Amino acid sequence: MGEAKTIFISHRGSEQSYADEVIGILTAMGHKPVDMSHWPVGYDFMQKMAEALKDCDAMIALMSP
Repeated sequence: MGEAKTIFISHRGSEQSYADEVIGILTAMGHKPVDMSHWPVGYDFMQKMAEALKDCDAMIALMSP
């Protein structure tokens, strides 16, 4: 297996179950997923997302119709 990566997971709240599945797979592969649903209430969303993306190696966006 290659080097562990920090991977930002972007998704809508209604897609949390899919995000949890992806997070489980990435974690089992040795990666460190970052899920915005675990951020505390009252944060500056845009600033927190910019910081997370700057510190991550990759991003996965979960999209649905």
